[in-house]
Parts: sequence; C-alpha cells; structure tokens
Amino acid sequence: MVVIEENTMDFSKIENCLWLVIITMTTVGYGDYYAKTLFGRIWTILCAIWGIFVVSCLVVVLTNMLQCINIYFNNVFIFINNNNN
Repeated sequence: MVVIEENTMDFSKIENCLWLVIITMTTVGYGDYYAKTLFGRIWTILCAIWGIFVVSCLVVVLTNMLQCINIYFNNVFIFINNNNN
C-alpha cells in the first residue's frame, strides 16, 4: 500500500521556500504541525535560532571545561614523573 500525502504549501512563493529552508537547516524538521501565519513563522524561526545559540554556548563551555581538566591532569602527570626521576 502506498500513501501519497498532498502538499498544501505553495512553493511558488519565496516566503514558503525560505520557511522550509530555515526550518530544515536548523534541524527542527517540517513535521505535521507548522506555523501558517507570518507572525507564527517569524516566532518559530527566532525560537529555532535561539535554540541553536543556547546549544552552541553549552558546547563551548563544556569544551573549555574539558580542556582545562586535560591541562590540569597533564600537569599533574608531568609533576609525578619529574618527582619519580
């Protein structure tokens, strides 16, 4: 059995194409529920971009913390090796 869904979005309008590109690039996904008004789409895009910003900040903080921990343990290892010799 093959199910073919009817696409109700008009891709001849640039607004609909930009909406689909931004939502796909931010990996939010197209889904069954989506904003249909201009305000709803702007709000959704801002939320998607804000979510990417928050996640990227968390990744930067975590990376810096792991780098500091790595430097600390490398210094401890060097100190222990110098004292054993």
